[in-house]
Amino acid sequence: MGTGNFYKVNLDKYYTIDGSYDEQLTDTNDNIFYDLQSQIKLKTYSDYSISKTTKRSNYSLQSFERYSFAVIDFTYKNRQVELYLNYNLGYYQGASYDIDIIVEGNDYRIDDGDIRELVNSQKFDKILKLIEKVYQRYSTKLNRVATFSNGETIYEKSK
Repeated sequence: MGTGNFYKVNLDKYYTIDGSYDEQLTDTNDNIFYDLQSQIKLKTYSDYSISKTTKRSNYSLQSFERYSFAVIDFTYKNRQVELYLNYNLGYYQGASYDIDIIVEGNDYRIDDGDIRELVNSQKFDKILKLIEKVYQRYSTKLNRVATFSNGETIYEKSK
């Protein structure tokens, strides 16, 4: 791939799929949802009465459409935490999976100092590793190897 096709905010790697958006995304999202649901309490977006197309992270780029399809919620030190599982449509093709982190109704990045204690907690780490394991099961894990000044980007499969 020779362009900056994929976008992520909170995961180390790019978990990507190629192909038809509608059919493959629906199947992949369902597989991820049911796999995670068998291991952790998970809510669908309809449980939150929010349209899939209206939820956008503050960190999303306008050229990448971002949709959430499930939510994991839990309490950490009396603070409500929600992890929105989502995908970003690729700029040219495919999609990449990511998460949004919402604490007490505010959007955060995983490297934000305000939530360092949460991110470093065993509970968060366990949930994040589970999400990444399931994402990897149903997608291709990529590393970004290089980005050039003209925006051209090179990816390689990650181990």
